[in-house]
Amino acid sequence: MLHLPQELTDYILDCLHDDKPSLWQCSLVCWAWVPATRFHLFSDIALRRTWKWLMYPQFLPFLDMLATDSCTFAPFVAQLTLEDLDRAPGAFTPAFSTLARLTSVSSLTFDHCQNLGVQPMHTLLPRLPALSELTLVRVALDSAGQVFSMLEMCPSLTSLAIVSVSWVPSSAPTRIVYSHAGSIRKLRLSACPRAEFLEIFAAPDVNLACSTVEMQEIERHEIVVNGSVGRFLNSIAGSLQHLTIGFSGQFRSGEPDPGPEVLFRKSVDDLRQHTRLVSFSVDP
Repeated sequence: MLHLPQELTDYILDCLHDDKPSLWQCSLVCWAWVPATRFHLFSDIALRRTWKWLMYPQFLPFLDMLATDSCTFAPFVAQLTLEDLDRAPGAFTPAFSTLARLTSVSSLTFDHCQNLGVQPMHTLLPRLPALSELTLVRVALDSAGQVFSMLEMCPSLTSLAIVSVSWVPSSAPTRIVYSHAGSIRKLRLSACPRAEFLEIFAAPDVNLACSTVEMQEIERHEIVVNGSVGRFLNSIAGSLQHLTIGFSGQFRSGEPDPGPEVLFRKSVDDLRQHTRLVSFSVDP
């Protein structure tokens, strides 16, 4: 194995990036392959507290390994997924302090987490200097303010995805300032209380400069009643390059007025103002 050119070895291991068993075999075959295989084996880590009704044995052992001074895999972890966190306030304070050792993490996902806003994010997010992508999936929060409190801790964030996230919309306008909004280049919003979120992003002093936007499950009231979608898109007319939208099934089967595409077109001032727009798609 040592006689293979390094370029060929790297190519072989790159092709096996998603085949963890084969990578494990490679690390056992040749000692010289261990550094490269570890780069792939530990690049994407998913930690689950529970899975269905059985305790998943990976979460605590991983934290124990990470907490030791002899841990060598921490620099290789680039993508971290935390799924099914404990909903008790402060339950993950020790875990977050340990996970903060993963200073190379550039992508962080919280999946299926209740009461995420009460967790001590200040012990984790500000200590991930390479973090550029944050994804919230099936997460319950108390308010939009909790989302922006998390975002304030991520000054280098360029990509944000919020999918199937719930919070109680504010009954009165809330003044929230997001000082790092200018760094966001990619935004994905689907099945969440979008109106309040978009109004904050569309504020004149936020200076959002998104180039890629995806909004799915758009509801009728977001276009016809409060017009938040149209105002948001108008606010980023100078930077938007790629736009994908999709409407909820209830929108299409609801009122006997023009279809959602027609109403959407009316809510946006003029797509010709989006001088940098190169792709626009409407999902069925």
